[in-house]
Amino acid sequence: RAAAAEERKRFTLPPEDERAWDVTILSRHHFAVTGIGIERFTKMTDFANDEAVDRFQRTLVSSGISAELNRQGILPGDTVHIGSHELVWGEEYEIDEMEIENEVGGRRR
Repeated sequence: RAAAAEERKRFTLPPEDERAWDVTILSRHHFAVTGIGIERFTKMTDFANDEAVDRFQRTLVSSGISAELNRQGILPGDTVHIGSHELVWGEEYEIDEMEIENEVGGRRR
């Protein structure tokens, strides 16, 4: 048993950066944003509250996600998947027209 214990190796993974995210083109008009922090933030956002939506949009801008989506060619009306949510991309001034669909249960908010 002593030899087996000596052979056992211990590996420690570095902690994941919760601020890290990635943008992937799923198809011509569908994009996915993945990352621990942005997915959690999206899940916690009350999209029925205008102030919460404003904060969400500011976070997309300040994190660089909006810039990356624009760099990858997103257009108004394209769909962005973040976690279990689908957002219809629009101009910042079109906030009242922004559609948000929660895939869980297929409910629209």
